[in-house]
Amino acid sequence: HRLKSSERAKKRHQGLIKNCLDTFDYISVREENAAKIIKELVNKDSVILIDPTMMVDKKIWDYHLTSISPPKKYILIYFLGELTIEYITFINKISSDYDLEIINVLDTQSEFYESDPFDFITLISKAEIVITDSFHGSVFSIIYHIPLVICDRKDNFLSMNSRIETL
Repeated sequence: HRLKSSERAKKRHQGLIKNCLDTFDYISVREENAAKIIKELVNKDSVILIDPTMMVDKKIWDYHLTSISPPKKYILIYFLGELTIEYITFINKISSDYDLEIINVLDTQSEFYESDPFDFITLISKAEIVITDSFHGSVFSIIYHIPLVICDRKDNFLSMNSRIETL
């Protein structure tokens, strides 16, 4: 049987990755699934470590907070995948029940759309709640002790849920 071109490309990439990983004495990863993949691919154990953003003392992140001026009380939403009707309904209910404005940093009409990474962290640190499908949106909510709802990512790309499950 002839392999489809995407299957051939996948096998070629796996071969390149395997050859590179074979040269490493030690390998660390951020999630359990990655450790399993490494074990299957090159039969090496890897160490699961926390994300580098969590290895930095919170004071370092505090130092970089900006003077961005969000509303007094708001929900920060940050979805890398599809913002489904189900998610929108849930977000609107929370907004209504708790009288919170909604800031969607990925809405091109939002005044916060062009926020830089430190503005993004600042917006998380000042939110009443964060609702996201993003690993780093979750990480910074945890660092700043902000109530958090993590939603499954809905898109056509590889799932990032295993990284969040390890978190």
